[in-house]
Amino acid sequence: MKTTPKELRQIIKEELEAVMEDGHTDVPSAIRKLKTSMEDAMQILSALEQMPETELPSWWMSKVTLAADYLNKSRDYLLVSEKLDPSDGAGSYVKDFRKSDAPQFKGKGKKKRQQMAIAAYLQDKEENK
Repeated sequence: MKTTPKELRQIIKEELEAVMEDGHTDVPSAIRKLKTSMEDAMQILSALEQMPETELPSWWMSKVTLAADYLNKSRDYLLVSEKLDPSDGAGSYVKDFRKSDAPQFKGKGKKKRQQMAIAAYLQDKEENK
């Protein structure tokens, strides 16, 4: 099934809105957010170390797992040199998005991942002009 230009524009718009949701994409903002995250993590760790051995709610553990995964993916984005390149073509993006286990793809079907991949490809291609 082909994606129409109108559908593609809508997909790109949605993806860009998700990326720019808080409007703060500069390095100092990222540093502030990470420092706050570190402070929160240290407070949580301190509280856990004071607690007796007990079961924690599964919803809470899910949030900790998700936060750890997001931090891991953020680290990989900055430190791992294996990045997609628009010169490799849209197909490389689609292939990568389809096989990815990143949280943003959880519950997304093949078609939605393809749309997201094309949107990312077009955005990267525009930025690399």
